[in-house]
Amino acid sequence: MVITPCLEKTGNIYLTKIQHQHQIIATRLQIAAIEFRYNDPSGFADFFRTNLNEFNDKPITFSYPVPRWLKGTLIRNGGARYEMGQRSFTNAFDGFGKLHSFTFYGNGTVSMSARFLQTEYYKKSLASHTIAPYFQFGKLVPPYNEIEKMESLINQMENLNVNVYRIRDSKTGQYEYMSMNDIWNVYQIEEDSLKTVQLIKPPMNVKSHIYIPGFSSAPNQRIQ
Repeated sequence: MVITPCLEKTGNIYLTKIQHQHQIIATRLQIAAIEFRYNDPSGFADFFRTNLNEFNDKPITFSYPVPRWLKGTLIRNGGARYEMGQRSFTNAFDGFGKLHSFTFYGNGTVSMSARFLQTEYYKKSLASHTIAPYFQFGKLVPPYNEIEKMESLINQMENLNVNVYRIRDSKTGQYEYMSMNDIWNVYQIEEDSLKTVQLIKPPMNVKSHIYIPGFSSAPNQRIQ
């Protein structure tokens, strides 16, 4: 009868010390992250900063000459907006998708374009001045309420910020460009303007289901 309260008291003190140490470590990590963000000469920290600039065919230069034989357009996407209104993401994978293209003209000159992918998710977030209820990889600050959590289960994920694929239409022979994530829906985009053309969904007759991704949008290569 005497030993049990002593053990409980000792355990509580020990647990309090651990929690205090964790708080100190977390605070130090946050300070280090802030210092890295504002004192990073490599520019890597810019990946985690919001950039709202959109533009078309802006001439750019490089430190070294661009080969004159290089001609074509390279399109990439990724997260570029990490908050909306008073709500923000905590995971870099959740940033709203933004398209960037680099056009090489075959004469040593290059231009760049940038435009946010106009998904339903992004447009609803803009209209409501907050992050609309959809699936994310990480937590939100502040988090969804109970109703928004249920809505996110219904809406699932629609932030297609991982990769861009070029797909050939077998009927017309023309190439079409798709912005993708590891989900089944994709958004068609225009190569030149980066405008969002349309959402493409697979033909599904069954609505009462939970979707499980069946492919990866990340680049991969088979090694022989």
